[in-house]
Amino acid sequence: RDSHAPGRLDGEQLAWLAEVLDAEPDEPAVIVLHHNIEPEGGSLEDRSALWEIIGPRRQVKAVFVGHAHQYGVNEAQGIHLVRLPATGYKFSDAEPLAWVLALFDREGCTLELRMLDETSERNGSIKRLTWRE
Repeated sequence: RDSHAPGRLDGEQLAWLAEVLDAEPDEPAVIVLHHNIEPEGGSLEDRSALWEIIGPRRQVKAVFVGHAHQYGVNEAQGIHLVRLPATGYKFSDAEPLAWVLALFDREGCTLELRMLDETSERNGSIKRLTWRE
C-alpha cells in the first residue's frame, strides 16, 4: 500500500536536518515523519539520502512514521523504526485502531499501545526500546 502514495524530502530539508543534528551531536534525537523509511520497501522516495544522514549520526535513536496504518517496531543500522497505528481507518482487520503513548528517557523509550477497543488483550501492551551507543 505504501507505494501508492510515496513521499519525498528535498535537498533543502535534508541539509537542514544534517545541520540540526550536527549542532547537537551529544543529544539523543528522535525523528518523526509521515512516510516509511525502511531500507527495503519504504514509501519515502529519497530514503537512501535520508539514511546517509541519519545512519552515521549516532545521536539518532529512532524514527517514528505513520502512513502504513500498521503498528510495529523494528530496527535498521541500530535505529529503531516505529510504525504508528491508525486511529481511524485500518487497511487490515489484524491491525489495531490505536495510539501510542511514548515515554522517553536518556537510555531509551517505552511504548504503550492504547487501543480504541479497551477490551482487546493487546491494549496496554508495552515495548521497551534501548538506544544505541
